[in-house]
Amino acid sequence: MRHKEDLSRFRTIVRSTLDEIKNVHGMDVELMVFPAMPVSCSVEFGRVWQPKAHPDIHIYDQTKDQGFLQRMTLAGGAT
Repeated sequence: MRHKEDLSRFRTIVRSTLDEIKNVHGMDVELMVFPAMPVSCSVEFGRVWQPKAHPDIHIYDQTKDQGFLQRMTLAGGAT
């Protein structure tokens, strides 16, 4: 992120992408995310996701010895 506007654009793209995934696949889809981004983007990603408006998201992390491990789940209350 070089400029404040970069993070704002990222936020807009994430929001529209999550909405489009929900519109096409519904709320029952589970998203697996393998983030490779700056910490500021990770924080914004978490802030954009809404538990009652977006599908569950499983976040993975790559480790040297074990490969990809699920580290966190953002789970909503919507059915």
